[in-house]
Amino acid sequence: MFKFKLHPKIGTLVTLLGANVFNNFSSFVIIISAARLLGPAEFSKLTLAFGVTTNLSAILDFGTSVALVRLYNVTSDSNEKISLIRVINKWKIGLLSLTLCLSFPGGKLIIQTFPILQGTGLLINLAIISGGLLSVWITTRAIEQAQKNFQAFQRYTIIYGLLRLITAVVFLLFNQISSTSVIISLYILPLFILISYKQIQEIQSYKSQNLILKINELNLLKSIFSYGIWVGISGILFTLIYILRRQRH
Repeated sequence: MFKFKLHPKIGTLVTLLGANVFNNFSSFVIIISAARLLGPAEFSKLTLAFGVTTNLSAILDFGTSVALVRLYNVTSDSNEKISLIRVINKWKIGLLSLTLCLSFPGGKLIIQTFPILQGTGLLINLAIISGGLLSVWITTRAIEQAQKNFQAFQRYTIIYGLLRLITAVVFLLFNQISSTSVIISLYILPLFILISYKQIQEIQSYKSQNLILKINELNLLKSIFSYGIWVGISGILFTLIYILRRQRH
């Protein structure tokens, strides 16, 4: 009897695609449900908040995650590989801390720029914080890709989707459906749980290895930015071109 067996690489690709489909499907279900329950006016504010989150995360990342994957795989020095991960982690956690501090004044500035958002200060504050969390999460996934740890990538993608659905269901059961509860379900709570767990895991790993690294972290950060800056600029320019094309049509 003929037995069909997938090549290991194809099997990995299929499982990764399946995990991403599940995570995106959970997001789709939550957003569609929010559109039905919130109404056009409230949902339009929520979509603007999503724009703040995704664009801010791209700006905060600014190509550094792509640079990390490239530099990690071109170096053969194991200490430099570890240092790359530690440096980018410190940088992103620092940016997240700064984002938390600036979320209130930044939210007020965005509301002044877009009058439609009047009275939604908390929503925009949460959108800014979500952008910071999403930026850290992008780097976390980049680290898994750089290390070719595809099982972890698949596992945490599925967990992310599950946490999104569970959080949304809890809000629904308690009849607390609002723009803020939706953004908490999609970004704030799931990402906070996953990032906290991953950071604790990284700290424990470094302690158990008892590593003494003597690599200049500032130089590593400069090398990350020297490559990542062009990726970041190209991403921002692509977004601007897309916006301009939509305005013309």
